[in-house]
Order: sequence, then structure tokens, then C-alpha cells
Amino acid sequence: MCRTLKAAFNLKCRCDIDCHKEYRVITSAYYHGAVGALLVYDVTRHATFENVDGWLKELRNHTDSNIVAGGPFYPVLTGRRDSLQSFFQEATDQIPRPDDNIMHTLHLFNLRGFNARETVSLLGGHNIGKIGCDFVQQRLYDFQGTGQPDPSIPLDFLSQMRLNCPDNSKNNISSNGTFSTFTISKKMNVHHSSSDKGMSYMQALSSAVPSGASFDTHYYQSLLRGRGLLFADQQLMAQEKTARLAAYASDDGSTFRMDFARVMLKLSNLDVLTGNQGQVRLNCSHLVSS
Repeated sequence: MCRTLKAAFNLKCRCDIDCHKEYRVITSAYYHGAVGALLVYDVTRHATFENVDGWLKELRNHTDSNIVAGGPFYPVLTGRRDSLQSFFQEATDQIPRPDDNIMHTLHLFNLRGFNARETVSLLGGHNIGKIGCDFVQQRLYDFQGTGQPDPSIPLDFLSQMRLNCPDNSKNNISSNGTFSTFTISKKMNVHHSSSDKGMSYMQALSSAVPSGASFDTHYYQSLLRGRGLLFADQQLMAQEKTARLAAYASDDGSTFRMDFARVMLKLSNLDVLTGNQGQVRLNCSHLVSS
């Protein structure tokens, strides 16, 4: 499970497994470059739950001061089956694009059974980690094919974003001479470097806005100030019913964390394979040999 989480989210995580002794000696280097952490324990083994406090203490002692921590608790059932086939294009078509408007984003989530409130809380997960420049290049330099930036971006924020994501259009010219679109999904580099170009929603806030270093509401604070990194994120403010939900930023984050935990549990139960469908794997990227 740790390997899967690292590959999927580029996080450094610790799992309580039978051979966990090798992790007893932890140095700060183990956590270097981590943008978030998931502490996972086995609900069938109470002793593993008792280790969580110790792991959290290690995390706080050895990580950079800006690491995201303090996320909500929510149960996730194990033993989920993986399909024997890959449906890359089908999956990609069901994921909102970085340049999608609010109507299309809500439509795609609605097709999977998520209402507007659940959609807004799920997108709040963007407060973890860094959004790569590939996903904002067109918004900064060629918005909707105009050759200009998105006019809705505040000028000071545009300068900050461009500083973090310089124009690489020369590297994105297709064979017919036109500006190629960003890649929606590509293979993750497990050895992702923290120096890779991109921005986080913590960076999107100015120093005048307190946000802390936790799984809090700084994503929504950014949107309220017009400083959404993705066009699709900032579009949450374009419709009244979703803009109202940005009120997650109005409290200490407890409402957001509660809603996020609830919808993540719902997400974990989406399209579960049963019976003879698929297979349970220890390593999700490798088929279990018969």
C-alpha cells in the first residue's frame, strides 16, 4: 500500500507492517522533500493504532515546517480489487480538465454520483502538494488560444505564477506548428524531485493571510481572493451555489475536514469490483500470477 500511495500521490508514507522494524531508525533525510504524509494503521490490530501518536511526533520532528499535517480521520476498507484491464482513456475522460468550466466539472462529478457540495469538498484536496506547471502553462501564456494570459488572474498573482512557471511554449509546439495542449495524465515519476516546477496553494496566499501548515482551508481562501492556480479551481467562484461553499474558509477548517472525510469514504466505495471481478494485490501495479 505504501508503494501505491507514493506512486499515486508522490507522498512519503509509513505503513505498520510485520517488517516495520527497519523503519525504527528514522532520520530527517527520510522525510526530505515530502509535501504530505499519510499515517496508516490496521483496524484489525489495535497495537498499530497505538503507534500513530509516535509516528506523528516523528513526522513533526523531522519534516520541514511547511509540511501539510492534521488531516481528517476517515475509515477506508481494505481489500479493494483491481481490474484485470486498463481503461486509461475512459478514466481520463471522466476527470475534469484543468481548463474546464464549472458546469462541466459539476457534470462530470454528478455522473459519478457526487453533488455540488461533495465536489467542492473533494477539490479542497488540492491544498496538498504542488500543481505542476504543465497544468497552468496555457492559462498563463495562451488562455483559450488568445496568446494572452487569463484576464481574470490578478496582475500581481500572474507575475508570481509566471516566475514559478516560465513560458515553455517553444517546447510545446506540435508538428503542425500549433501550441500543443497539456497532458492530462502521464506516468508518475516515483523519484519526483521537490525542485520540479510548480506551485502549491500555500504559495498562492500572500504572507498577509494566515493559513498555518495544516490540512486547512487555505485552498478556499485562495479562491476567495481570486488566486486559484487552476482555471477549473477558480471557476468554483463563478456559480453561486459553489461560491457559497467556499465559506469553508470561514471557520477553523472543521466543517471542511468533516465533509472531506465523508466524501472520501464515499469515493473509496465507488465502482467496487466484487465476486470474481478483478483481483486483490499487494502491489497494485503488478498482476497476481495464477
